[in-house]
Amino acid sequence: MLGFEKILLSFLPVPLSIIVYKKYLFNERKKSGTYFDAFLLGILQAAVLLLIFKYFSYYLSTENKILTAFINAALIEKLSAYLILIFVLRKSYSKLRINQFVFFGMFLGIGFSALENILYSIQNNSSMILLRLFSSVPLHITTCGMMGYFLGLREYYQTKNNRTQNLILAFLFPYLFHAIYDTCLLLGGSSVYFIGLELVFLILILEYLISKGISLPSKEELLKDKIGLEDYETIQLQPQYERWIINSMGKKNAEYVPLFLFHFSVIKTIFISTLILIICLFNYNQNNILEFLKLNLSPEEHITLFLIYPLVLAANLFLLGAINPDYFKFSIIRIPIIMEVSILQGSDTKSVIGSEITNSNSFLKTFDTLGLDHELEIQYSYSNYKSPPIKGKIIWENHEDFERPMGSLLEFDKHDFDFYKFLWFYNLYKIGKGILYNIKFPGFEKIRKLFIKESTVMEADNYYTAGTILFKEGDFGSKFYLLKKGNIEICKYSDFGKKYTIKVLESGEIFGEMSILGNQPRSATAVCMTNSVVATADGENLEALIKGNPEFSLKLIRTLAQRVGASERFMREKINELESEFQVYKESVEIVTITPNKPVDSTKEKKDEVEIPNLKKTTDIKQTEENKPTESDEAEMEKLKKIMGEIPDSISFDIPQKKIKIKKETKSKKKVKSKQIKKK
Repeated sequence: MLGFEKILLSFLPVPLSIIVYKKYLFNERKKSGTYFDAFLLGILQAAVLLLIFKYFSYYLSTENKILTAFINAALIEKLSAYLILIFVLRKSYSKLRINQFVFFGMFLGIGFSALENILYSIQNNSSMILLRLFSSVPLHITTCGMMGYFLGLREYYQTKNNRTQNLILAFLFPYLFHAIYDTCLLLGGSSVYFIGLELVFLILILEYLISKGISLPSKEELLKDKIGLEDYETIQLQPQYERWIINSMGKKNAEYVPLFLFHFSVIKTIFISTLILIICLFNYNQNNILEFLKLNLSPEEHITLFLIYPLVLAANLFLLGAINPDYFKFSIIRIPIIMEVSILQGSDTKSVIGSEITNSNSFLKTFDTLGLDHELEIQYSYSNYKSPPIKGKIIWENHEDFERPMGSLLEFDKHDFDFYKFLWFYNLYKIGKGILYNIKFPGFEKIRKLFIKESTVMEADNYYTAGTILFKEGDFGSKFYLLKKGNIEICKYSDFGKKYTIKVLESGEIFGEMSILGNQPRSATAVCMTNSVVATADGENLEALIKGNPEFSLKLIRTLAQRVGASERFMREKINELESEFQVYKESVEIVTITPNKPVDSTKEKKDEVEIPNLKKTTDIKQTEENKPTESDEAEMEKLKKIMGEIPDSISFDIPQKKIKIKKETKSKKKVKSKQIKKK
């Protein structure tokens, strides 16, 4: 092969890679100068390494191919790229977004592989040239992009542990993948088949990291909330836990979006079709091509060059943009272990629940504000385990924006060994229970009580102003409610319009579940006394809560007993009110009922029944001078008529040792022969 042809062929993968990733370049036009700087830095890196190998190759040479792959190739190349990215990104480009850190690393890899391929093709004339030319470029792009991702996370994290962890991962993973690639290449034979699989895997990982980086906030957004990336991740775990709980109850996530989102544009289809055509042509004319290139390839190298590598490039095009960034916001789920959190305030203790704890922070599902920068001492408990008292302060809260998780974020102070011991066992416990639940191990249903709680089964938060009626007595409903903030009055109204307050609810209480359990109309009216935040959920969630949480079931039974007692008190008050009104009527009016052909027995007492006929002005009443009503009597009579007109047709109720029936008679039931009004 001629020198010019080798140089041209060695440089060909570079523009092909830029064309493949032009989608990201088009979306990042403002950063094109930044990425060009990365490309030049990659060329500079390759030139410096060339000088190092030229003067120190004697000391680095070894006959062991595996050591050559891990030390002479992978270690030196990746360590140099690692140091360049650390220095440049931290000094000049620290405000890039996470996905832009990835692009910066990718173009550093493109620049490095461009010069490396050209220099390697000039110095060597073996069959390995073609194998390297079409595989080293995607290798450097993916590994340097991975390096940029972890170094970007390091710039966004604030805690020392997280920054150190990502600093290590930024070198470790790219180095191992690069070393495996060089090992397979140097060993040759059937080992080269593995290179194609590794490259496809790395391309998929790179797409995943790019999409994950797009879903993360910028530094400006984090500074606005005065939090670090680790705090943001803890907050974003809450909707992921909620989706797990909804999924565990057999309900589908309404916001679900798929992980893979394949795009088939015309250009992409043409490129993939062209690659498949080239594969067919190469295999059909393989002898002529090999003779022209003056290469003597082994069968394994032949298959790798003319079949596997074109398929890798086609896979690269196919997987480009295949990972959906919205998946990380709306669909990913994680198993939670809900902990009881005791807020220690002197001799008083306030209980809330916590759904996440890390070595730096914890999310508390509070219904009302705890106060920013307020220092707390808390203690966690789950199952039979308790943490030591932990001190921290509130750095973030949200109780108004329903688009974000509702609660408070606590940042820890320094910890001791007992805390890390508790955290270690908590994570093991969560992973173990998650595995048992997912494989449906016998008894897995009992694990539900670890994450099925009153506040976790709710689906939607709503804001209501004071005076809003959530539901009325007699309405049919399919939802129950959890009061997160404010006060709500549960009341009933008598037949005469008088209001009776059954209970005033406070934050953290569930209501509206009675009609769902009994499939009956609402037994009372719920009115917001103050501006309130109320969460709602379907009856299916209530059923899952009862089945999955025995403690809640016991609490529900106690609540039902309390409400039955409240209803009995309400009925007793109503009976006493009616009895008092009846006594007023009895004392105000003396009524004599006369029946035909039977003398009136005025001494007979009707213990079981008292009848109050209508007062009616008739012509049968003879007015004499003695009993002629005065104006005051007429006014009194009109008042009594008005009162009697408001009495219902029939009201029955029980009084100890006495049954009273107030009956409103009409003409059709009984004819009044005579009435006499006695003046007191």
